Amino acid sequence: MYQNIRAIRNSNPHIQEETFPASRPLAESFLFMPPALLNQGIDMFYNTERIGLFIDGYSLYQTVRAMDLRIDYKALRDLFASKGRLNRVQYFATVNDHDPDEFNPQRKTFDWLQYNGFDVQTIQTRSFTGSDGEIQYRGNASVLMTCYALKHAEHLDHVVILTGNADFAPLITALQERGTRVTMVSTIKNGSLCSDQLRRSADDFIDLEDLRQQISKPAST
Repeated sequence: MYQNIRAIRNSNPHIQEETFPASRPLAESFLFMPPALLNQGIDMFYNTERIGLFIDGYSLYQTVRAMDLRIDYKALRDLFASKGRLNRVQYFATVNDHDPDEFNPQRKTFDWLQYNGFDVQTIQTRSFTGSDGEIQYRGNASVLMTCYALKHAEHLDHVVILTGNADFAPLITALQERGTRVTMVSTIKNGSLCSDQLRRSADDFIDLEDLRQQISKPAST
């Protein structure tokens, strides 16, 4: 007995109606998909989509440092703006401003991002005394980023999340249950910097290494 699996993305000419045995496991069925469908990454966007770009600043910083990649945030923004209607571009980070007299180099980055179309949301780190008696600082912007993504989800068709943090797996599920497509952006080509759970949960995954030429700063700058 057979069942028809009809392509729902008619705008993609590579997707055609195929007939598979009903008993065939889903994973096995992917072997019969046209090669152009697999790992399309940055090409799996539609120009009518309302896109939201949400950046986990700490995770992205750790990732590009491990990749030895100097990221051009304007090029990153423009890349996704060219794929559809980019409605939201938000950058989330923790800041340590406990000493008002100490220069915080993060502020320069935040100012540049805000002047170039990024909505920067920050959360102050919390101080505590460690077991050695030293004052330490801890902070996490994950909850803040999750709240904003869910807040704007009803106005977005496609959410792009730049992070490798497994804590965002429940956010992916929540967005998908609202009918929003989710693409994760991180890397697995430069070590395991992205949670496998994220890659399994998302609708698509883009490796930053594949975007290197498009979003890296010239060596002279």
